[in-house]
Amino acid sequence: MRNQLDAFIRSVDPSHEFVFLDGEHECPKAQGIGDFIDGPTLCYNKAFGSYEIQSSLDHLEAFIATDGPFDDVLGFS
Repeated sequence: MRNQLDAFIRSVDPSHEFVFLDGEHECPKAQGIGDFIDGPTLCYNKAFGSYEIQSSLDHLEAFIATDGPFDDVLGFS
């Protein structure tokens, strides 16, 4: 996400802080991004069952409790 937002981050007031939460699981790179991304690609869950989704939400809630509060959240798939 850092790479995709780089131009946006450089365009806003430098007093804004951007905090990124990496996924917990290594996953295959999406088609077409292999040349742009070095290293592993991380995702928040390996499957989309209720257990995996709840685990991802728990991870996000723990991150916010530890590193927050935050004014805004930005995410994309």
